[in-house]
Amino acid sequence: MRDRIPGFTERWWSPRPSEPRAEGRAGVRVRVRVRVPQGEEEIKVKGTCHCGEITYEAEVDPEKVAVCYCTDCQTMTGGTCHVNAVVADDGLRLTAGKPAEYTKTGDNGNKRIQAFCGTCGTHLYACNVEGPKHYGVRVGAMDKRAELSPKARFYLRSQPGWVVDEASLPGSETQ
Repeated sequence: MRDRIPGFTERWWSPRPSEPRAEGRAGVRVRVRVRVPQGEEEIKVKGTCHCGEITYEAEVDPEKVAVCYCTDCQTMTGGTCHVNAVVADDGLRLTAGKPAEYTKTGDNGNKRIQAFCGTCGTHLYACNVEGPKHYGVRVGAMDKRAELSPKARFYLRSQPGWVVDEASLPGSETQ
C-alpha cells in the first residue's frame, strides 16, 4: 500500500443505501484509513486445488472477504456464489503447478483473468487484465477458510430469491 502509516491500513468503504449520507451515492466506493492493531492486518494462508496439482500461499486481509452473487460466479461454481478474498499483486505466490487461464468480460465491462486447475477444474482466483493486479482468491480453496468470514456481498440483484440464512435450515454433520 502507498503512504503506509504504522498502525493504519487502507480499506474500501461503500455506503449502505440505508445510511443518510449514502443518498445519491449508489455504487460509490472510497478508500479510508482505519486504525488496525499491529500484526492483525493480514493472515498467511495456504491453498490448493482439489487434486493437489496447484498450491499457493497468500497474505489475506480478513476485512477484504466478500460474497459475489454475479451470474458468472454462479455459473463457474455451479452454486449460488463465490466467496473471494482480495489479495494484492505481491500477496499471492504459486508454490506448485500452473493454473489454466481464460479472459472473461463481466457485465460491468471489466475484463478478468479466471484461473483454475486444468486437471480437476477448481477455481483458484480471478484478476484484472489491465492495471495493477489485484486477485480475487477463492476462499474455499484456502486452509484457513473458517477464519475468513465475509464482510460484504456483491451483485445482490443476481442472488437467487431462495438463498436464506443457512443456519436456519435443518442439517447434519455429514451427508
